[in-house]
Amino acid sequence: RLSIGGSVGFSSQKFTETTNMFLLGVNARKHFSLAETVAWFIQGGINFGVGGDDNSSITSLGIAFRPGILVFITPKIGLESGFGSLGYQAYSVKPDGGSTSTTSTYGLNLNSNTLFFGFRYYFN
Repeated sequence: RLSIGGSVGFSSQKFTETTNMFLLGVNARKHFSLAETVAWFIQGGINFGVGGDDNSSITSLGIAFRPGILVFITPKIGLESGFGSLGYQAYSVKPDGGSTSTTSTYGLNLNSNTLFFGFRYYFN
């Protein structure tokens, strides 16, 4: 089974200033059945963000692959969980009146912040 999805988000973080980001993403997921109601999956996605604070503008781009497990509690609703990711992330910051600086990272991420839980509704 193959599924596609999208996401829209908003993030607000306060350090010395408040930084707000609007986020858009698309993903594709390939499921591999383990049992009638259980499957593991690999998901690939692309995310884009734009925002900033009072003194700068920020853009972000991320590409990542992550594994997970899915348990269907009904034929159309699945509970999911996963841990870890392999990907690339770039952030560009342009201070007002300054030059743009870009930071990029890539690799395997096994930090605890990659742990996720969720549910999905399947239209098919």
